[in-house]
Amino acid sequence: MRRRQLLVNAGSVALGSTIAASGLAAAESGRRLPPNDNVSSVSIHPFSTPEPQEVSTGDWITHRLGWISPTKEELEDFLGKYEVRAWIDGEPIDDFDSYRGGINEEENGWTTYWRYTIPPRSPGEYEFKIEIEFNEDLDNGKNGAGDVITTAGTYEVSPGGGRGKGR
Repeated sequence: MRRRQLLVNAGSVALGSTIAASGLAAAESGRRLPPNDNVSSVSIHPFSTPEPQEVSTGDWITHRLGWISPTKEELEDFLGKYEVRAWIDGEPIDDFDSYRGGINEEENGWTTYWRYTIPPRSPGEYEFKIEIEFNEDLDNGKNGAGDVITTAGTYEVSPGGGRGKGR
């Protein structure tokens, strides 16, 4: 099932999508995408849901965050004025911003995505947390210097061979 969670903030949106990642610390084992199309993978987002997102023990896990703005100019303005930090189960992901892709035009606006993928994990519940801090006022007047957006979601890894689709 494809799910989209939106965190609306001031004319721009931070978004996460469930689309199609144990024992090493996240900071030691991350990459932007799964190693190849033949591995099972699943994307999770940092937004609260009534139940934890589900992952099988055989799935690579892509921790995904997106930002959408109505215009390219507004997105470019945002990209020059923020710091982003991320954690998996309280362990910081070093230089999470380095996992951000390019700017793309989509149906609902201009987007950019961060993707941090880790190998399959052992069974248990894990937390993916994001913090975005604004260093300067945005030109749209909606977010100011010092504003902080924090959001977190959980996912549960259960025994299984992997059910996600490789990307």
